[in-house]
Amino acid sequence: MGEPYQIEGAKLVVGASVGVALAPEESGDASHLMRAADMALYAAKDDGRGGGRFFSSEMSEHASRRQQIEQDLRVGISRDELEVYYQPIISFSKWRICCCEALVRWRHPTRLEAEITESALMSDADDVLSRLDELRKMGVRVALDEFGAGYSSLAYLSRFRPDKVKIDQSFVRDMGKNGVALAIIKAVRALARELNIDMLVEGVETQEQLEILRANGADEAQAFLFSKPRPAKEIVRIVSDPAQLPRARKLNNLADAAWTLPFERVDPNVAPNTEALN
Repeated sequence: MGEPYQIEGAKLVVGASVGVALAPEESGDASHLMRAADMALYAAKDDGRGGGRFFSSEMSEHASRRQQIEQDLRVGISRDELEVYYQPIISFSKWRICCCEALVRWRHPTRLEAEITESALMSDADDVLSRLDELRKMGVRVALDEFGAGYSSLAYLSRFRPDKVKIDQSFVRDMGKNGVALAIIKAVRALARELNIDMLVEGVETQEQLEILRANGADEAQAFLFSKPRPAKEIVRIVSDPAQLPRARKLNNLADAAWTLPFERVDPNVAPNTEALN
């Protein structure tokens, strides 16, 4: 089937994907076999097309979970279980909250899910895996975050020109003790500037880190140092009055939040500029 066909002077190439279900292993019922073969076919297409997959019980479980999530989401929307939260992003050049990252949170009555990064999994795999098994036994689902992140970053930049790149917090954590981490941040800043792309840094936790990033040309920062994600009614107050930032962080001593001192005030009657990044 992969050979090209000549039809009325045109050269056509036909591709095929195959899904296979076996009888009587899967079922003796024709309709059940067809559904199983369909699931295997979709799995073959998800693998990149042009191949074949045999049906497995995991495919049925995955389809059932997906269907359950879709049903729960419809119910959740009707019950107003979804709420938008905003996390402030700080502009170093303007010294004010320039925009917010918008996040949708789902207050699901039962679907707790824990996220773990690929780097954390690799750092101490045996200990991490044993803890994850304990969580699973408690009914907590586990998601692997940042899977494969960074390996093709330059290739993506050459094919797709984003408006902003986000520096992962792992580089920020290592800045003080690892000169390579800061060198990478500087290199990314130089590349982003050459391509006219803004650079946002995540995970800023200390005043020292903030000053280092400012000195090395970071455009924006987003972190719990400033504020955790907050519902709309709270974010309006924080955007209108920078003094709300240390209060939001429950810092009793304003000297611990010196980064708020030069911030500009904005008109509280003007809605904040929010930018959905996720």
